[in-house]
Amino acid sequence: MSDLIAILNGSNGSNGSNGSNGSNGSNGSNGSNGSGGPTASGANSAFRGIGISPFPNPNETAGSLVSWPGNQWPHVHPISRDDQGNPVPLSQIYKSQANSNAEFSLNHWSPVNYSIAFVANNPHVIPVPSETHEPWLSMYGHGKMAGYSSVDDEIEELVQLIEYRPAVQGEALSQAENYEDFFRGILSYNRYTHPATTRLVAICLQTGTTAVMMHKLAYARPRPSQLCPALLPPIDPPQHAAFPSGHSTQSYLLAHMFTEIVGPTSDNEGRNAYYEMAERIARNREVIAMHYRSDTVAGEMLANQIYASLSSEDTPDFAEQIALAKAEWGTADPDSNSDDY
Repeated sequence: MSDLIAILNGSNGSNGSNGSNGSNGSNGSNGSNGSGGPTASGANSAFRGIGISPFPNPNETAGSLVSWPGNQWPHVHPISRDDQGNPVPLSQIYKSQANSNAEFSLNHWSPVNYSIAFVANNPHVIPVPSETHEPWLSMYGHGKMAGYSSVDDEIEELVQLIEYRPAVQGEALSQAENYEDFFRGILSYNRYTHPATTRLVAICLQTGTTAVMMHKLAYARPRPSQLCPALLPPIDPPQHAAFPSGHSTQSYLLAHMFTEIVGPTSDNEGRNAYYEMAERIARNREVIAMHYRSDTVAGEMLANQIYASLSSEDTPDFAEQIALAKAEWGTADPDSNSDDY
C-alpha cells in the first residue's frame, strides 16, 4: 500500500461534458455556479431590456388627445436648462460616481470564476498521474478493496447492484448533475449568506475536476458497461474515462472542507454526516453502473491527497478562505483574527 497513494494521484471530478446525461461535475454546485439568475449560486445574469418609458407629465396638446413624451435612457425629459435657458448636456446631469481607487472586490467574483483562477495560481495542488499502467490492479486485496481480486469481481458486484436501482435511481440521477445541493441539505448556506464557504465549495469542485481529468486521460479505463453491456446503465456514461471517480473525489473534498470549517456532525458512534453523504453519492454511481468500486476508492484517496495539498503552508490563499468561512459559521479559532485576511 505504500506506493498506492503515489499511484492514485487521480480524480474524476467532472462527470460531464456529456450533454445527454448532463452530469457535469464542475457544475455540481448550485451554490458555486455563477451562471444563473440570483440563485444560491451567484452571479445575476439579468437582461436589462431598455425601451421607451412614458414621462409622467403629458405633452401640451390641443383637444382631448393625450400623449406623453417618451424617454429612452438616459432620460431627456424633463429638459434641464442653465441660467441662460440653454439645455444642460446629459453628461453634466449623469455625472460619474466612480471611485478611482475602487477594486473589483472578491465578493463580486462568481465562485466558479474565482475557483478557476485559484487552480491556475496553485498548480501544486493537482497531483500528477503516475506512469503505472492500470493502477486499479494494485488496489485489489488492500484496504477497502480487500474483498476484491480482479475486475471480474467488480463487474459481478455491479450486476448484483442492478436490483437496487429502482429505489435509488431518482436520487442517483439528480446527483449526476448537481450534488452540492445534497450537502446544502445538511447545512444551510448560499453565496449571499456564506460567500467564503461558497468559494471553498467552488475550489473543491474545480480542483477535483482538474485533477480528475488529468488522471482519467492518463489511465483511460473503460466504463463498466463497455466491458459488460448487460449492465445497461440508465443514462449514457459521461464522455471521459472511468478511473478514478470524480463524484467520489469531489464529494470527499467537500466533506473534508465542511468538517474543517463547520466541525464534524457526530453522534456517540463518531459518525459524520458529510462523509456519509460523500460515500452515498459515490456509491450511487456504482449502482447505476457509472463506476467500478475501485474508481470510488481511488477518488476518496485522491481527495485526501488534494486536500492535504490545499491545507499546506504552500497554499496560503486557501487558508485565507478557510479563516473567512469559519468566521461565517462562528467556528473561528478565538486566537485567530479573520480580519487579517
